[in-house]
Amino acid sequence: MLKERADHHGNSAVEHRIFDGRWRSVFEPATEAARDNLRNLATRVSEFVYSTPQFQEVFKQRAVHGFVPDRSVLTHAKTHQTAQTIVQMDIYRAFEFARRARVITTLDKLGAPAQLQQEVSGKAFFFDLVPAGFPTSPILFTTAMLPADQELMDFAARQGFVYSRDVDNLAFSSQRPWIKQTEIDVAREILKSHGYDTHKVRAEHPTTKRALMCGVGIYKGRLLIPGKTKRNIQSGLHHALAEAPDRFVAKTVGLLGRIIQVERRVSGSLGKYKEAFLTERYRQRQQRRWKKRK
Repeated sequence: MLKERADHHGNSAVEHRIFDGRWRSVFEPATEAARDNLRNLATRVSEFVYSTPQFQEVFKQRAVHGFVPDRSVLTHAKTHQTAQTIVQMDIYRAFEFARRARVITTLDKLGAPAQLQQEVSGKAFFFDLVPAGFPTSPILFTTAMLPADQELMDFAARQGFVYSRDVDNLAFSSQRPWIKQTEIDVAREILKSHGYDTHKVRAEHPTTKRALMCGVGIYKGRLLIPGKTKRNIQSGLHHALAEAPDRFVAKTVGLLGRIIQVERRVSGSLGKYKEAFLTERYRQRQQRRWKKRK
């Protein structure tokens, strides 16, 4: 569903309402010229932020993996590859809580030029939020999270944990067979002190059962990367959900996508036995079994 809107600062954007388990909004600049200007602004902000000592320290400790160079969900998972316990939590509506004031305050503390701060404040927000879909949003969200990343990294070091974040997915891992609930609560309180909330908190033990981090599995020190067919199905499902016109169609497409994934997985695992099942010898064996039962 498409709808063009304008905020109180005069910035116009096209709103896409998509359904991926819940309704959320993705915004695009209303004109191609505005998009090009935001891309140019994103490049300048990135060059500044990546050169700061604060970012370099977090980057060197392998704490940030989303929206930064030479990092991905794969490096995020590798950081915790040999752990015994992994605790993951998601930031609730991450971009919506990265407000204009938080981003500008962080840029100011990093020493950004006043002109750059003014340009970011005037062009890169929509209703005072970091809008998902704008070219500037990834680097602005990374910037807004830097103070929280630093504090969470220090907390993890004191506890003997390893911390990393891929966009809104936070992970703590330990060589101990458990992480206490009180320690998880401290990490959540640190995030709350920076204006974020968490949900979908989960603890996993990859030494006994596969743990899944942003689509990459970890089991007994090995990374389990989905095959090309499964990635293609997931990609097609994502685009179908994004283009679904209403809730009913979105739910239908999502259900069909899950069915396809299950059928592909089952048929693939049984493929090597398929010919054996269809042979004459197999049918004869089944007939003998039925005779014995009678």
